[in-house]
Amino acid sequence: MKNISIILPFIAFLFTAGVYPQRPCLGQPNTQNCQEFNLTPETLHYDIFYKKIKIGSSILRFAGEKQLRGKDVLFFTLQTKTPGFKDVEYIYADKKSILPIEIHREIRQIGTPTVRIKEIYDQKTGRIEIIKKGLILSKETTLTKTPPIHNPILLSYYFRRLNQKYYSQPFTINLPLITLKVEYAGIKEVKFRKEKYKAYVFNSIPKDKFILWLSTDKNKTPLRIENPGIFGYILLLNKNAS
Repeated sequence: MKNISIILPFIAFLFTAGVYPQRPCLGQPNTQNCQEFNLTPETLHYDIFYKKIKIGSSILRFAGEKQLRGKDVLFFTLQTKTPGFKDVEYIYADKKSILPIEIHREIRQIGTPTVRIKEIYDQKTGRIEIIKKGLILSKETTLTKTPPIHNPILLSYYFRRLNQKYYSQPFTINLPLITLKVEYAGIKEVKFRKEKYKAYVFNSIPKDKFILWLSTDKNKTPLRIENPGIFGYILLLNKNAS
């Protein structure tokens, strides 16, 4: 099996791939084009599969509001475990736009020191400060992108509050290191463990990057997140645990 460490950035990409500002509602303070969607605390458990073999799990949690430097913000966490790995992200996001303000990340791998990463986003200037600290060495990097900039753990929340009438319009995922197109593929039947469900399906362009399946009920819960490319990883919602 390929080194499963590659799954960690892939999972982060899937969960937070941000969306470029041309689309109403997605990462925008003005939510008049959004459907009504109550952002209430929730915990979603996912099993990670590689070629039909379960190799780990992820827990995506919206924990409500939290204070960051005296400001009320939204607080999300994503915890991923695979053999020999643990990756935890703490995401602080703007209450209106759900754009990232600050991200704290801890990566632990057997045989290596814990790596801590902090990302600070300036959504006005498009500046991202990245501070990476290991046991001995530290590194600071600055990136600049056209704002607004998104993080890859909030993608499902952007889509879940987007009015369905805008689904047919292609849009762009704008991340610090990559930009991709996304298109709506329609309502399809997804085989979910031993049952079948209808789901809204979104594909990346090119299609080997990801496929996102959202439930067609009012919650638009992410049921399945798939990487059909070279590694073929799949995240499948564990309804019994969620």
